[in-house]
Amino acid sequence: MRKTTLSSMKHIADKLFRITARREKQHAAPLPYPYPSKAFWIATWGGVGHLPMAGTWGTIASLPFIGLLYTYGGLHVLALFTIFSFVTGWMACQKVAIHTGEHDHKSIVIDEVFGMAMVVLAFPYLGLGTWVHWLAAFMLFRIFDMLKPPPISWVDQKMNTPLGVMFDDALAALFSIAALWLIF
Repeated sequence: MRKTTLSSMKHIADKLFRITARREKQHAAPLPYPYPSKAFWIATWGGVGHLPMAGTWGTIASLPFIGLLYTYGGLHVLALFTIFSFVTGWMACQKVAIHTGEHDHKSIVIDEVFGMAMVVLAFPYLGLGTWVHWLAAFMLFRIFDMLKPPPISWVDQKMNTPLGVMFDDALAALFSIAALWLIF
């Protein structure tokens, strides 16, 4: 009886979070190298997207850059970067999609960079800023981005476009901001 319950729980989790479908996506063909355009450098955040667990490494690699912008550039510079990363990320994803035939290639991590910038952009409004807040923001964003609870999973499934690639991370960022507000 225990095996049946465990099996049904795995089935429910797979249906809810699309675990099997995302595992299959991990076997995508690699991007060409040298890259045919600058869009590939943007989409992979300078090549970080080629590492195993690309989304996690992309988010980690974005933190020093976002931290410098936030600390020395201020909120306005970070806001401009957030908008810029969304627009250029969307355009870069379009180029990668045209070249690879996949709307969300596993090496694309600019969406994580944009999402993390969006979370950090909310720090002053939430009264956050210590290393604990940064760590919590990173962990919450990765959890929401990997598990994709509804409606994030709906966007991931239904918006099979480069805009959907960016938009599901925007939702993960909003979920992270809400969780940070509730926690702190």
